[in-house]
Amino acid sequence: MRVRWESPNRYYGAVLQTDLLGDWVLSTTWGGLRNRLGALKHTALPSREAGVKEIESLHKLRLRRGYRLVARDEGARAAVLAT
Repeated sequence: MRVRWESPNRYYGAVLQTDLLGDWVLSTTWGGLRNRLGALKHTALPSREAGVKEIESLHKLRLRRGYRLVARDEGARAAVLAT
């Protein structure tokens, strides 16, 4: 599952996937749209459901902070991430 939000100057992305051992990992990226600054963070999660809940909370937070949803893949539930 891949989701991306953008504000006029910043971006924030989240990818939920399994690692080589089958564990669920949420990778988040953020940075500036007009510069090369940014960061990446990996968070281990106990299940896919925990990852979906985390993405739901990230979505609510990003919208409150003025970001808009610009991309999501087929794995992202439309009802959860509807704008």
